Amino acid sequence: MHNKIKKYVHELMKGYKVFDKQLEKEIVSACCDEYDMQIENGIAEEDAYSASIADVANIIREKSVPKNKFIFSLIVCCCALIVSLIEMIVSKLLVRPLDIYGFELQVVVFALLCVLVFIIIKRREFHWFDYIILVVLLLSWISTLYQVGIYAYHTTMPNWKWDAEYGFPCFIKIFKYYREDYGPYELSSIKNTYCFNFIVSIISLIIISALTIKEKQKSKGCCCGLRI
Repeated sequence: MHNKIKKYVHELMKGYKVFDKQLEKEIVSACCDEYDMQIENGIAEEDAYSASIADVANIIREKSVPKNKFIFSLIVCCCALIVSLIEMIVSKLLVRPLDIYGFELQVVVFALLCVLVFIIIKRREFHWFDYIILVVLLLSWISTLYQVGIYAYHTTMPNWKWDAEYGFPCFIKIFKYYREDYGPYELSSIKNTYCFNFIVSIISLIIISALTIKEKQKSKGCCCGLRI
């Protein structure tokens, strides 16, 4: 019966994702002592077994710290949303936002690529939706970089210059200026380049947040429904 107690405690701790060998030994020892005492008092084996493990679930439950499987995607989406908000206010705070866009977009694309490579290497620790979130965000920023980059990296020419302004919610206005003989610049044309970074990041965050809340509720339900 001691082996049965040991197996029960081990499986219960595994189910609650509590991996503490010392705690497991202490619980098993206490349960076995309780079982032996019940047997000495003339209690039947099954009744003694039930009495010995009566409080085990509560003890292990208190030690468990459930890890939500959506936490990684949630963090990535929050970071993406913050960056996209910065993109929105850059044109209002800086004189030459196009220069910042050209630099920032490269950094974000490189960072997302690095994270994608990391989770591929550590694939056993991540889930399929982590890949989807990263790829969607990556494609969004690559798309913006492709459209804005051709202007960001050619912002100074003798008679031409380009500037940018974020147009909420999904495009960046590119202003093209021209001057003759080093006179004042005059607006030549305006072009809208599509920027879905804010929309993609906020939709992704809403979806992952909803799944995170649902997962927490599910975890609580499972814990409350567990009986010895």
